[in-house]
This record gives sequence, C-alpha cells and structure tokens, in this order.
Amino acid sequence: MFKFQKSWRTIFVISLIILASVTAILFVSNKDNAPKAISYNKLSISKNDIDSDLKELAKNKYLNAALKNANNKFIINNKLQPTYKASWVNIKLQSMPYEEEARKQNIKATKQDFKDAEIEAKKLFITGDTNISEEKIWNAFTHKFRERTINSLVYKIALTRASNKVSESDIKNYYNKNKDTLAPTCETKKSVSKIVVKTEKEAKIILDKLKNGEDFATLAINNSIDDTTKQNGGSIGCYDASLFPSELNTYLDALNIDDISKQIKYQSSYYIFKATNFISKNYDLLKPEIKKILSDSNIKNLSKKIETDMKKAKIKVSSEYGVISQQNEL
Repeated sequence: MFKFQKSWRTIFVISLIILASVTAILFVSNKDNAPKAISYNKLSISKNDIDSDLKELAKNKYLNAALKNANNKFIINNKLQPTYKASWVNIKLQSMPYEEEARKQNIKATKQDFKDAEIEAKKLFITGDTNISEEKIWNAFTHKFRERTINSLVYKIALTRASNKVSESDIKNYYNKNKDTLAPTCETKKSVSKIVVKTEKEAKIILDKLKNGEDFATLAINNSIDDTTKQNGGSIGCYDASLFPSELNTYLDALNIDDISKQIKYQSSYYIFKATNFISKNYDLLKPEIKKILSDSNIKNLSKKIETDMKKAKIKVSSEYGVISQQNEL
C-alpha cells in the first residue's frame, strides 16, 4: 500500500510538471503568434500593445485639452485621428533599431537609464499649452502605458550612455596624434588679449577701470565689440607679428609680460592690448576637451549607424495605423 501511494504521488507530480511546461509553451507560442503592429527585423510590437497605447492617448483628458485647438484635430467622435496614430507608431518604430543594437552589444539598462527614459518620455507630451504641463499629461496615463513607453525608450538611453564612454587610452591616443593642434608652441612666448571699442572716451573709461584693478577679461566680455574674442575674455592667443598689421605691431612688440597698452586708434575703432605669458595646455588641461570631442564623435557615429541600419532593416507596419513619417513627438 505504501509503495503504491509513493508511486502515485510521483506520477502526479510529473504530470503537473508536464502540464505546466505545455501551458508555458502554449503561452509563449500564442504570444509569438499575436498580431503584430510593427516588425523590425526580428523585433516586433504587438497590435494589442499599440492599440492599448492609442486608447490611452485618446482618453487622456489633459492631452485632449492641450490639443483641442491644434490644426489637425486630435480626437473626432472619441477616436484618435490618423495623423496622431501614425505619429505614435513612428515613435515606437524609431526606438527599435536602438533596442536591436543594445541587445547585440548585450547592454543592460541601469536604474539611471530608466529614470532618464522617463524624463524623455514626458518630453513627448510637451504641447506648447502653458496651462497643461507634460507632467500632468504623463501622470494621467496608467502605470502600464507609462511602463511600455519607458521600456521602448530606455534602449536608446542605455546605448547612448555606453557609446558615450571614453577610456583613458582613447584620450591619450587622440592627444598624441593631435598634439600640435591641441597644444601649439609659441616662439614669442607671449599671449595677447584685446578690448575693442568704438570711441576714445569708452577706451579711456576702460583704462581707468584697469588701473583701479578691474579684470581685463571681464571688461572685454562686457565691453569689447570684437565678437571673435570677447567671449574668451579678449584672448587672441600667441603673439605672432605676421598675423597683425604693422601699425599695431609697433605697440605689441613693445609690450612686456603683464603690460597693458594705451588706447590705440586703428581704422575706425580703439584698441587696448594686454600681454601675458603664453602657457601651452598640457595633457591634464586638455583631457576634458578631448573627452568631449571623442564623446561627441561616438554619439554622431552611433546616429549614423542607426540611420544606416534602418535603411537596411526589414520593416513592416500594419496599414491600419496610417502612413509613418519621420517625427518623434505627437
């Protein structure tokens, strides 16, 4: 009797396991065979998810109110209009190449990526109506809608973050290859800065301020009419006589380090010059600048790759969602 009960229990447990496995297989199979709204190579978004999104958009009272005076009506007879349907489907489609590439590179989204994705998701609902914020519109959606939207945007955030990484060796290699451009030498070992004003009276006022200890760079930013140098505090860089007219070289040659010239009339303006020691930027000073150059280049290359991938991709969009155009907002 005991042996029979033990065998029966074993058979029962095995049967449950088999049943659970079959159920799981059927569930996955049904999910895979669900009608697709968008297909992008091997990725897809189900019709059910897109239709759920569109229903949420249609019933969001704040979004409706914000778009009530739009040229293209948002809602007619409680139905989202084709323009907005197509816009939303396009937003989803645009995220898919990023998802594909992130999966290829095995890039996992971090908690911060999800937070950043939510910020980007809210920006989709900036309508221009100052009385209805994107935050208010966003919070009126259900949790599932918000989750779906964040999940579709997080791959771009994660991939951009990963592409944005620049290693120390990358920075050093760039520095070594571009040292002459990034950190040029200066024969005269003298840097020159200038303030340019229209009248002699203005020049004399600035000279008085300089004599009273005011900062040359600040005065250049606030007063100089030379747009090419004023934002850099009037800095021209290394003094090279070949780059200046002979009338000005007479004064510039005579300037010692830390000297400030008198007002000099040249053509229709008045110039004040200051000489300082030329300091070539070393590696440590250039690191942030190089890192930004490389980071910007990486992001640009990623955008180009995504654009190329989209052109080559097998894309299918259900015709019921209208004509898909290239835009990333409603």
